Amino acid sequence: MSGCLKSVLVMIAGFGLGFALWPRALPRVHPAADSARIGLAARVPVAIAPQPLATNEWTADRLMTLEAVEEAILVALGEPYEPARRVALRRVAEAADMALFPALLPRLDLHFHSLVRQEMPRYVLRRWARNDGSAALAYAQKLPVSTRRQNALEAVVAEWAKQDDAAAFAWVAGQPPSLRNQQLVRSMLLGLAERNPAKAFTLAQSVKSHQRELRNAVLQTWSETDPAAAAAALTLLAEKDSGTLAQVAGNWALRDPEAALAWVKSLPGANPLDYHLDRFVEVLARAHSDLAMDFANAFPDGTTRATVIRRIAGCRAAIDLESARAWVEQLPEGYAKKQASEELWQAKVEADPRAAIEEISRNANVAARDELISLAARDWSFADPSAACAWAATVPYDQGWHALVGSFGGWVQESPDTARAFTANLPAGKARDYCVGEVLRKVAADDPQAAFDWANQQVTGQALDTSLGTIAAVWAQTDPVATGLWVDSLPAGETRDRVVCDYAKALSFIYDAGTAMSWAQSIANENRRVEATAEAAGAWIAEEGETNGEAIREWIEHAQLSPEAKGEILKAIPEAEP
Repeated sequence: MSGCLKSVLVMIAGFGLGFALWPRALPRVHPAADSARIGLAARVPVAIAPQPLATNEWTADRLMTLEAVEEAILVALGEPYEPARRVALRRVAEAADMALFPALLPRLDLHFHSLVRQEMPRYVLRRWARNDGSAALAYAQKLPVSTRRQNALEAVVAEWAKQDDAAAFAWVAGQPPSLRNQQLVRSMLLGLAERNPAKAFTLAQSVKSHQRELRNAVLQTWSETDPAAAAAALTLLAEKDSGTLAQVAGNWALRDPEAALAWVKSLPGANPLDYHLDRFVEVLARAHSDLAMDFANAFPDGTTRATVIRRIAGCRAAIDLESARAWVEQLPEGYAKKQASEELWQAKVEADPRAAIEEISRNANVAARDELISLAARDWSFADPSAACAWAATVPYDQGWHALVGSFGGWVQESPDTARAFTANLPAGKARDYCVGEVLRKVAADDPQAAFDWANQQVTGQALDTSLGTIAAVWAQTDPVATGLWVDSLPAGETRDRVVCDYAKALSFIYDAGTAMSWAQSIANENRRVEATAEAAGAWIAEEGETNGEAIREWIEHAQLSPEAKGEILKAIPEAEP
């Protein structure tokens, strides 16, 4: 393997933890050296999948096992709105036994629900850091994957700053300078803002790099506890971010809609909230629909006024669909009424997607008819994936696509055998190819050999190449070395190029970008070689572009790429500071 590949030693001091090593590059071992491992992988924990619950109640004293935590997570996901789901997931993190955290955190990365994968690790790590900062930081530092490691460190330092901001800032100041440390500063400021938002805002004003972004983030957090004070601080700024204005106004409207509306009207400009009207209008409409209409009437006829009225219609429909229909009917004819009517159709879709499909199909005058049917199919698939997927397979692919995307992945996790049988009976086409890929992602995570056998039974030609690439990408997440042995055993040709491309792209983000670039360079097909190398280089640049830019630049200069491809990649490498 090329001597230019990175082998980085990252020193992180704090709590007396010493050193943490990034993984070394993967060995490119010939398959004959370990033929017994080709096509085989160690079993990994099964992704947390939805199971029927005997009850919708859980208490803290039940969360002493991983199974109890997983059951509580499923209950939390049953909340009707995302903000409520987030609150419920935080409660789960607070109630779980901390002794479970080292085993729980890797399982969360395999969860079928994106909200759990993205947010739950942060909730768990913040609680861990609040109670045992040294252990939480040690866990975060030992994570081998750069993105996961960065996210974990951000969660830990946010809680640390909330407890002792001086110590947390001193620790981050001692780390090697990079853009990623700016993310740590942001996390610390937001953690401090939960305890002392005025101090966090003052500190954000003193930071030279990314000051505006940090300042806005603190203001938005501040507005969650004291929106009037946050609004006062924001009013004094010469440059006001419209997104921050909308966030502060929305949080204020939750507490005092009349005061929030008066503040928004006092801001300079025809529409100070710009493209961020939705949150404020939604909160205002739910709190006081007459005030929301008063806000809409402050705008002249046109897109902005129609957007506000459409949002009001949606909020009213969420409370009482028939009442909302009557309200829309009394609006004067025009663009705003048309927009509000479309919003009511979407509300119908959300309330009863299957009935909405039948009603919209009978009504040729419905605006955006195909889009609404696709949206209804997706929502239907959440409630009844087998029925929705069966329907999607009988209609034009573009129309049924949302049903497949919205449901099939979850159906595979919940009932893999049923979903696999459904897929095997589908006619050839895009829908079947998509379902094959989803099944393989599930099967390959548990048993790569079984995935390989099933793919060979179900698909041929280019579809088989795609399937083998999917297996390699999934398998690499649990055993990258064994995956590399299998990939290296493939004969030269288009199949190998496709598989190596997917394997290299997976390595870029889950293991080691330098190793991924070495694999990418072994691809014979020029387009795939450029594709895989560019993605691996992007991951390497994101990770070390500011601290190791020259080494990356040298590697790219000597890579087997066209001058044009090299030039595009080199543009992304930050210039070294003089």
